[in-house]
Amino acid sequence: MNFMFKGESINYNYFGGKEDTILFLHGWGGNLHSFDSTINLLKNKYNILTLTMPTIKPTCQVWLLTDYVNLILNILKMHQYKKLFIVCHSFGFRVVSLLDKQINICKIIITGGAGLKQCNIIKDIEKQKYILVSSSVEVNS
Repeated sequence: MNFMFKGESINYNYFGGKEDTILFLHGWGGNLHSFDSTINLLKNKYNILTLTMPTIKPTCQVWLLTDYVNLILNILKMHQYKKLFIVCHSFGFRVVSLLDKQINICKIIITGGAGLKQCNIIKDIEKQKYILVSSSVEVNS
């Protein structure tokens, strides 16, 4: 399906007929097929909405983050949903971080989020190891 927004033809897919909807938002340079393997597992149980956000492809317009949010809001208005779940990756998370303030989202699954601080697993393991070692030290009297 195609949707015109901000002078661009936006390519998207919608599989409907269920109660709950899952919106998939790809990362920078991805497209509506970025989550195909997961979508194939879920499309019989959920409404699925996936699209290609204009990112790397040449565009005649300057896109702001708020434009991406408005794009999603406009597509969501065309398809009625009762519960919305979002699966997002990287740049898709940046869009969701603003979208979350404008609509009711049941759950957000982040497969990698642009702007999220990464944790230092090694440091966390060392802290845990230190706590375990120090708590198991015996004092001989």
